[in-house]
Amino acid sequence: MSEKVSKSELKAKAKFEKLEQKRLQKEQKIASGKKQKISSDATAKIKEIKKPKEKRNWKLEFKEFPIKMVKEVGKIKWSGSDNLTRKYITVLIFMLLFAVVFIFVDWGLQELLTLIKVV
Repeated sequence: MSEKVSKSELKAKAKFEKLEQKRLQKEQKIASGKKQKISSDATAKIKEIKKPKEKRNWKLEFKEFPIKMVKEVGKIKWSGSDNLTRKYITVLIFMLLFAVVFIFVDWGLQELLTLIKVV
């Protein structure tokens, strides 16, 4: 059993020495001023860190809101009048069509319920 412990201790020491060498090499690169590549794991960890939220000046935000709103509305690309009239007419036609359909459905249900003497 002492052989197993000694082998595992040797492996652990070897790993520790390798890690120590890598750490020293990184420190030397940083000291020499060379740019170091960042692994994808490290960048993922960097992205996970959230900055604390700054306090907002609500009075200033309230004053700036209309100005920001006007800027955003200015970015909108509005449809032309001919396009709007076509859409408006289409909506009116469908509203009238559905109104007629619901009138007939209502009339049919009313007649059906009077025939079976529920109403």
